[in-house]
Amino acid sequence: MLCEEDIKSIVYKVVKGSDLANEVDGVVTKLNRPLNSSKEDIVISVLTSGSIGKYQHCVVNLNIYVPDIKEDGQYEPDTARLEKLEKMAFALFKECQGRYDDEDYKITADKQHTEKVNGKDEHFINTQLDFNNTNY
Repeated sequence: MLCEEDIKSIVYKVVKGSDLANEVDGVVTKLNRPLNSSKEDIVISVLTSGSIGKYQHCVVNLNIYVPDIKEDGQYEPDTARLEKLEKMAFALFKECQGRYDDEDYKITADKQHTEKVNGKDEHFINTQLDFNNTNY
């Protein structure tokens, strides 16, 4: 069985080596987002993890932060940027498979939505990933 840190590391490596990571101007992290960042950062976290017999299922959050743009004196979501990054994140995990510590895994994008960050002029894209692996 893989631990949460293993799972975050796997997702981190997939994202870090992708066009999505090259597209954003901030960091890709499996820790906390940098304090007071105003960049497009990607934060990876594990929500739930469990196993039944030799099968393990986890839900992983992939949050992409996008600063709002100022239009007519007020901040609005950068919808063009949000749409582009949403599509890239979903495509990256359309069919992602591999092997880690002699265990096969598969990661697929499951759900996606965008929310405003409280107290900041930015939004974030939340892509929920299904992480499944087989323990041998």
